[in-house]
Formats: sequence, C-alpha cells, structure tokens
Amino acid sequence: MKKGQASFDFLITYGFALIAILILIGVLIHVGYISPEDFLVDKVTFPPPVTSSESPIFTATTIQVSLHNNLGNIEIISSVEDDFCNASSVDVIFLNGEAATDNNVSEKALFVLEWTCQKTLEKGDKIHSDIGFVYRTKTGLEHTHMGFIQAKI
Repeated sequence: MKKGQASFDFLITYGFALIAILILIGVLIHVGYISPEDFLVDKVTFPPPVTSSESPIFTATTIQVSLHNNLGNIEIISSVEDDFCNASSVDVIFLNGEAATDNNVSEKALFVLEWTCQKTLEKGDKIHSDIGFVYRTKTGLEHTHMGFIQAKI
C-alpha cells in the first residue's frame, strides 16, 4: 500500500465517523431529546454606561442583578415591561455592599437591582428575555436602559 493511500483511508474512515456523530446529534436535537437550551449559562448583559457584573439570582418572585454605574449620579425610577416575568417594580436593594435606603445610585457605585415579578418563577424555567429599567440623571431627563438575561432557574 502506498503512503498516500493509507492517509487517504485514514481520513475517509474518521471523516465518515465524524459525519455520523454530527447527524446523530442533529437527529436528537430535531426530535427534541436534547435541546441547546439545556447547556445555557446564566448571564446578564447590560451595555454601558450601566453594566452587569455577575450572574443573576432568582427567588420565587424576584430577579436580582448586580450592576456597575459608570454614568454619574442616577435615580432608578421604574422597570420596563419584559416578556418573561412582567416585572411590577424595580428597586435598589444593595449599594456598595450595604442595604440601600432609596433608589439613588452614585457614580462608580456597585449596586443590586431587584425586579419583582407578577409571575411566580419555577425551578426549571428558562429565561431568554430583554429586561430593563428607567433612570433619571441629575439633569432630570429620564432614560430607558435595556439589557438581556439568559438563564435557567
């Protein structure tokens, strides 16, 4: 057998094995036996100027997200309607590691926002949703800040 023939046989044999494995995975996904959502990583993404810094925390009726304020002094006003938990309110619960007394957040502060959901969150629920809040700057203008949350409770 020639050198070229042996390497060609090797590539064909392992190539067909790889194709068979990929087809098997595709069939399992198609029939619903496995789902790409089963491999979700909990993550929250908020663009600047108020960025997310950790994975979300869930309770039966709340979603908590740790954020970093890179903007200046702001006041959190309300939640933005989302398509998962229909948040009725949003509050600052921790500010720089201590319990917050109001919804004012200083510049460069680390804070935790808590959305109170109208829907009960069940173990096993999958979240793939936009989430946001409205804040007011020192000029008095109100801004909507949207992020994205992806997690499995």
